[in-house]
Amino acid sequence: MEIQFVGGAQQVTGTCLLFKVGDHQFLLDCGLVQGSATEEARNLQPFPFDASKIDAMILSSSHLNHSGLLPMLVSEGFKGVVYLHEKTRDQVRIILKDHGHLNERCAESENSKRQRKGMLPIRPLYTLQESQNAIRLLNVLAYEAWETILPGVEICLFDAKYFAGSSIVMVKMTEGSHQRTVVYGGQIGDRLSSFEGPEHQHKVDLVLLNSTLGAHLHEDREKSTVKLGEIFSSEQSLSGNVLIPSPTVGRTQELLALFADYYAGWQLARWRIVVDHLMATEAKAAYCQNVGVDGEDEEALCADFELPNLQVTRTVNQSLNINKMRAGTIILSSTEMCSSGRIKHHLKHNIWNDKCQVLLLEYQARGSIGRQLYDGEQHIRLWGETIKVNAKIHSMFTLSGQADREGMAAWFSGFSGRPTVALIEGEKQGFMSLESRLQQTSSARIIIPGAGVVVDLG
Repeated sequence: MEIQFVGGAQQVTGTCLLFKVGDHQFLLDCGLVQGSATEEARNLQPFPFDASKIDAMILSSSHLNHSGLLPMLVSEGFKGVVYLHEKTRDQVRIILKDHGHLNERCAESENSKRQRKGMLPIRPLYTLQESQNAIRLLNVLAYEAWETILPGVEICLFDAKYFAGSSIVMVKMTEGSHQRTVVYGGQIGDRLSSFEGPEHQHKVDLVLLNSTLGAHLHEDREKSTVKLGEIFSSEQSLSGNVLIPSPTVGRTQELLALFADYYAGWQLARWRIVVDHLMATEAKAAYCQNVGVDGEDEEALCADFELPNLQVTRTVNQSLNINKMRAGTIILSSTEMCSSGRIKHHLKHNIWNDKCQVLLLEYQARGSIGRQLYDGEQHIRLWGETIKVNAKIHSMFTLSGQADREGMAAWFSGFSGRPTVALIEGEKQGFMSLESRLQQTSSARIIIPGAGVVVDLG
């Protein structure tokens, strides 16, 4: 029994873990690498394994950095079952189709330039059809229900309480007389009370711990909400636009629900609110199916999307028309790290304006355009053009809902014994900070595996 850390090892994005048990192999996630052009070029490289020999896959999250290379995996020969939660399934259907379409549009635009230069055309990373081929392999599992997916391999999903469908994944493997249990805490939610969950009732041998926010400590969530309200209620803010890079599914819908709650207090009636996502209508439907919890009325919750000043784009021309809106518009558009999607167009038309504001609510991977803005870069490059950054940049990771260093440490402390910890999905500062924090409260062995490292589970 062994695990190979293929992706998400000593980097934030591109999560992919290869498990081998006896004669069988399976993957946990198969994510897109996001960041600089050099890093994203890795998405074009062949997998370091034979996709046709992968027997199954487990998907913990719909986010692109966990699911984004699934269509390529299928195109290269994977024919197994993809196990995931129902809510993740609903989101992945939208996100992969959205990204497949985006890939086609980007390739089309690039090929127009290449044709004029007499260069050979390129093909999309993957197409809409290839995304649909991958979607056919999805198989739903309920939370807290054990499932045998291969001989000697049982898995169980637990609610990570980050966003709808985000899952903690527990894997029990048996080979001969040896049994090992691995738990993956990829995206633990920033729980307001206890980090104890049903997953802690199991004894585990190895914990895979997300370190994205390993060096970050959240401020009080209420303070962040107040800051957000101050931006929108300010008279001065109305003289420019507010750009919010946000995923197609999840964050966008949660923000709209927040806007509904504070519509009067934040004086949002004065603004145009625009959601510029190709799959916005489908995303709304998926969210409305998934938000009904604790007896809440789904119909009432989904009414939050009927804000009187909300515009949802459905065509390219409608998206282009947003460029004519010079002030008084809140624009929510993908992607969260600004590396692709329609948000890049809105940055081009607004970022040079000192009256513009950009809200970064998600962690920004090193090398991404979002990270350049977060780090205070004075210029960014978009489609070969250098653009001056005059906009005001706000970062509010507290509102992302993901656990910070203390939250991840608290979640780990819930497991009995001293399981080994592998820190993944992060950057050097996050790894070092989280490792130091864990060493204060535990004598557990801590490893920070690099890409390609294989850990023998015995």
